[in-house]
Amino acid sequence: MKKSALLAVSALSLGVVGLATFTPVVSAVTSSGNATITANVQGSLGVGVDDVTGGAQSLDVTFDTMNANDMKTKSSTISTTNNTGTAATLTVKDTDDNASLVSGDDSIPTGTTIAKGTSNWGISVNNDSTYAAMPISTAAGLPIGSDEAATAKDFSVTYGVSTNATQAEGIYTDEVTYTFTQ
Repeated sequence: MKKSALLAVSALSLGVVGLATFTPVVSAVTSSGNATITANVQGSLGVGVDDVTGGAQSLDVTFDTMNANDMKTKSSTISTTNNTGTAATLTVKDTDDNASLVSGDDSIPTGTTIAKGTSNWGISVNNDSTYAAMPISTAAGLPIGSDEAATAKDFSVTYGVSTNATQAEGIYTDEVTYTFTQ
């Protein structure tokens, strides 16, 4: 019996020693998830003036005082913005069905002959002395140019007004609309 007790004690000693030297391995657990970030930026087109001076500017054009048998021109820069990546075209036309400059019952008609002695007004989009009559609101707009998908572009236009010897005095006005479309 002594032998079996010694063997049992030896087996028990080995088991204890085996437990003491055994180091369990702990496995790391990793978890991940994806997140989608969305910003909805709308495409937009803009028409206005480039306000680099910080002053109040508008698309309005006011001529200096005129006389009978006179002619005046005034240039304006129309600024556009486009973040769509697609080319857009700038056009202009009258806001109603009367494209004349009007003062009460008197008018200066729109036309292509802007010269002293002729009562007319028109717009030049070619940076030269060639004028076009302003289309009425129901007609197609007069093309000024394409931005060719540029994010910002300036277009130069020149307005011309001329009077004949019998043009009645008054403050003559009309309103036009610039449209920037794709």
